[in-house]
Amino acid sequence: MPGPRRSSTASGHSVTPMSWRRRVAWTVGIALTASVAAILVCYRVSLAPSSLHPREVQFSVARADLFVDTQVSQLLDRQQDAYLVWNPRMTQNEGLLLQAQAARQIAANAAGIPGQMIRVSGPFSEQLAPSTQFGPTGPQLEPTPRVNQNYRLLVDFDGARPMISLFGQAPTTKAALAIVTSMRQYLIDYVAQLSRHAPDVPYYQRTVIRPLGQATGAVVDPNAQFELLGFIFGLVALLGVGVMSATETWLRRRAGTEPEPHPTPLVDGSDDWPHTRRLLPWTMAAFLVMIFLVPIDGVTLPVHLPMASSPDRVLLLLIIAIWFGTKLLGRPASRPRARFTRVHVAVILFLGVALASDGINSGSLAMFQEGTATFKKLLLLGSIVTFFLIASSVLRPAEVPRLIKLMIWLGVIVAFFAVIEAKTHSDIFYTIWQKISSVTLPNELDQKDEIGRLTVDGPTSEPLELAALITMVLPFTILATIEADGRKERLKYVLATAILIAGALSTARKTSIVAPLVAVLVLTAYRPRVMLRGLLISALPLFVIVHLIAPGQLGSVVSELLPGNASNVSTTTDRVARYDGVRPDVMSHLLVGRGFQSFDPHKYRILDNEFLGLLIGVGAIGLAFYLSIFGSLLTITHPLIRGPDPRRAVVALGAQAAVIIAMVSNALFDVLSFAHVSYLMFFVGAMVVALRKDGVPAGLASAPRARPPETAPVRTLAPPESSLPPAVARPALEPVPM
Repeated sequence: MPGPRRSSTASGHSVTPMSWRRRVAWTVGIALTASVAAILVCYRVSLAPSSLHPREVQFSVARADLFVDTQVSQLLDRQQDAYLVWNPRMTQNEGLLLQAQAARQIAANAAGIPGQMIRVSGPFSEQLAPSTQFGPTGPQLEPTPRVNQNYRLLVDFDGARPMISLFGQAPTTKAALAIVTSMRQYLIDYVAQLSRHAPDVPYYQRTVIRPLGQATGAVVDPNAQFELLGFIFGLVALLGVGVMSATETWLRRRAGTEPEPHPTPLVDGSDDWPHTRRLLPWTMAAFLVMIFLVPIDGVTLPVHLPMASSPDRVLLLLIIAIWFGTKLLGRPASRPRARFTRVHVAVILFLGVALASDGINSGSLAMFQEGTATFKKLLLLGSIVTFFLIASSVLRPAEVPRLIKLMIWLGVIVAFFAVIEAKTHSDIFYTIWQKISSVTLPNELDQKDEIGRLTVDGPTSEPLELAALITMVLPFTILATIEADGRKERLKYVLATAILIAGALSTARKTSIVAPLVAVLVLTAYRPRVMLRGLLISALPLFVIVHLIAPGQLGSVVSELLPGNASNVSTTTDRVARYDGVRPDVMSHLLVGRGFQSFDPHKYRILDNEFLGLLIGVGAIGLAFYLSIFGSLLTITHPLIRGPDPRRAVVALGAQAAVIIAMVSNALFDVLSFAHVSYLMFFVGAMVVALRKDGVPAGLASAPRARPPETAPVRTLAPPESSLPPAVARPALEPVPM
């Protein structure tokens, strides 16, 4: 019987492509690994004695509501009695009493875990900053009891009504009910005792806690453990198959049976944007201008559509009409060429799960009157996906650097006026569009938030969105600075970089520091010598310029990230502490969620985390597909960065840093709820897909595709005009003094 086929590489080493025996071994190993991973996620392994203990994936929840009142009830005549005006801080302070160690141990005793304490989170409110005063500590217990993480209490109030809601979590319904009822009674008794010992307070103004109905409890999704077991097994098995496929491809390339897939060198054609009469690339440039200069969420155009007449929908409908017209009637050279990639697969699967999740949960969405809001968010997602599919088929490789150059200067414009807005408290974007069309202003435009930060929105509807929009442009500007020819060109991009950083810092959000650091780390990982040298040369001039443009902003934002402040500022503590409250929402619809974007942050809890919001909305399956969009983009850009075409490598490196910034932004706020960053994120994805196409213009499509020799440097044709960056057509990426 003949053995497996062997091939020899140029270096003389013998390489054996994967045989059927190795495939069987890989399959068995993947199955075993997936099984072990699923078991370890859902069970705890005890070695002495050997046994499996189920983790607390399946648990119960209970709820009890209380009304913070006075002796003469506010429910009687709140409108006429001036002394009954409700103080929201009073409600928050009452909830903070439950943080006391004595209260937590009382609840633990009631739940059947004596000698331990339950975990307490809250209270929270989007209208009040959390207080650092956690009420009386009660008698000190020696030694301090251990906190049992499986028994939890979430204290919540919405800041608009004098109500406190207690949410208990425990392995059993009985224990969850015991937690909320014991804590409710503790709060009632403690406040009553305080009122009795307050003789200076008139009787009718003394605080009293009134229970609202009986406590309720139930088990959260009894099948959650089996669903999680199957999901982890499938996810690990899918990743294992991907590793096996990548290994087999690597062996074939080592054997010489499969050539390295490098596109042809990037060559500018006479019909590439902006030197073209093709309408579609001009519409892509117009859409990019709209992303940066138009308040998409606030402007309503005087156009009658079945949906909201926002600028993106109107322009997208025009683009769709032109796309179909060009596809059917255009010249063959000008027709858009769709190329289906792994990014397309991930995007379409994510959209499919979002649609399926809303369909499966349509009954509950209608019951809780969340269908309309969910449909609007789904319509925005459909618009974003449609734009990505069209843009990826329209863009040509040589047009990508030129559109990036346009993106840089649009970002500089937005950043410049963000600095002006921070100083003058006047948003020029909304001011101009108010004179053109109907505009809805953001609720907190140019006002201070709960910790004293000015709300700078620019063309967006949220400072976090503005910071992310600006910082996604920053990697391209840094690379343009490094690759610029001549001192004048380099100084121009240094100034552009400083304006972008100053504009991001003007939002006074931590994202304006975190995102640029991420960009610098990504660029340094691929170009360490060039980046480190550039940082040493330009760090001081950049600091001086940024300080002159936006004085004091850098220090104020950095102070929020210091170890003593990062964990205490309310924008961080309030966000992280809320995660306890969504655990039941996650586990009750683990696989496909409760409906895409159906978790209204203003109705439930503000999470400021798109990944967690998607886990609630579209479940673990939808979140996995969403993450695969970023993973597929990174797997496309990496070989292009390491490829033989230096011009394409520079653009791909900037795109990869922008994609990673988008990933970080998703962990800091709900990106898919904001049009500007969502469109820009998918526009960068479309440019990444376009970079995979051959760089030969349509008129030279019949030219043979030649693989460059490994021993000689690749030489590309110089572009007819400056693109991003002007010197990217050099045969190699050499360090350039800044």
